[in-house]
Amino acid sequence: QNAVIILRFSWEPPHGSHLEGLILFENYANTVMGSLQLLACIVVFLIYAIQKGPLRLQRDFKEATGYDLEELCALPLEKWRLSYVLLLVYYTMSDTQLLLGASLILSSVLGLTLSPLWFSTHLLDVVNKSADLQNVFMAVTLNGRSIAMTALFGAIIIYLFAVVGYATDGSIFMLGNFPDPDVPMCTNLLSCFLNALNEGLRSGDIGSFMSPTTVDDVGGYAFRFAYQFAFWAIVITILLNVIFGI
Repeated sequence: QNAVIILRFSWEPPHGSHLEGLILFENYANTVMGSLQLLACIVVFLIYAIQKGPLRLQRDFKEATGYDLEELCALPLEKWRLSYVLLLVYYTMSDTQLLLGASLILSSVLGLTLSPLWFSTHLLDVVNKSADLQNVFMAVTLNGRSIAMTALFGAIIIYLFAVVGYATDGSIFMLGNFPDPDVPMCTNLLSCFLNALNEGLRSGDIGSFMSPTTVDDVGGYAFRFAYQFAFWAIVITILLNVIFGI
């Protein structure tokens, strides 16, 4: 399916009598293979929902309430109906396999009705099929809180750099746009922070959008040197390596 998509959106057939036939063949191939994928996704979704869904629901419900299915049915209806319905919705929405199956069905429908590019999302199912990839993501998610807090601290540090730059002289933050006029990058504190977060992290150098100066301007040169070197040492070298090492 995705091979046909790559061919369709990457190769432009030559003009001629066979052009209309090639377009019809690509549309027909996308429709047939997309319909098969939709059917396969529905079958897999139903098999999982019928076989494992009730078992998982009973297990999770017993862990939450202490009642198994037989004990639950013996209780008066008004005591457990609402809690059962609420937990049913919660466990359904928290079942990643069930949500993955539903999202694949949705992308198949969108691929058949809107654009075949939606079928590219089916490639993400490789994570569900590969134990190695699952272990990699598990290693990341286990330290997710530490990564998030470190990233938040890094954003705070960048914000402080933006505050210093804006308070000192925001006009020196200019992005070269030759041959057009340079683009000011620090017209207010918010733009200064967002550009420092974007340009500074992506390029690894906050000085990439600062106007240069010569050593004759002692104050301006000293400020740029200390400012750029501190950003590189603190944010790029220390904080990013801490995040990557967690």
